[in-house]
Amino acid sequence: MAALLAMPSATRLFRRAIAPSVGGPSPELAADVSAVIAAERGLRPTATDLAAVEPNDLAAAGEEATAGQRERVGR
Repeated sequence: MAALLAMPSATRLFRRAIAPSVGGPSPELAADVSAVIAAERGLRPTATDLAAVEPNDLAAAGEEATAGQRERVGR
């Protein structure tokens, strides 16, 4: 369900949906992405430093950081 909701080609297939228990990234991948986002902003990859980033900027940075996720497959 979550994969379908994320696919641009499926945009009009669902009016509403609930994705049950979608797994998140591994701790290693989360640390990698946090490090990239923090480094690009001159911050430390800590919750305290990243909390200072505007939410919309943080979301955009996460998308940019994961654009090359093939390099991190299996982490």
